[in-house]
Amino acid sequence: GNPTLVLQPVLQYGKSGCLLNPLKLYDWYFTAYLVNGAGHAFCGRNLFVREGDLIQGTMALVDPNTNKWQVKATRLSSGESSVISSTLRPGVTMRAAYLTLEAMVIYGCD
Repeated sequence: GNPTLVLQPVLQYGKSGCLLNPLKLYDWYFTAYLVNGAGHAFCGRNLFVREGDLIQGTMALVDPNTNKWQVKATRLSSGESSVISSTLRPGVTMRAAYLTLEAMVIYGCD
């Protein structure tokens, strides 16, 4: 079938659909993402993170009656969160959840 969407908290380094500022491309950020079937990314705010920070990402159905989902990326030490929510069309069902490690636009690795 055709892709519908991706809901995911993302630990990111470098350019992505939600991190385009060239001054931020060499730091780590934790961000809540929603990517639609056309590949367009919608995001919460980018949380700067450092080595050793404890982080938590969640994807939750927050209102089953309206099919509203929430993605949350939280830095536990400060309680700061990146959040994005979406109400899915009637009949759209989330059938799978995956834990992934994804790399894109990597120019080198030292």
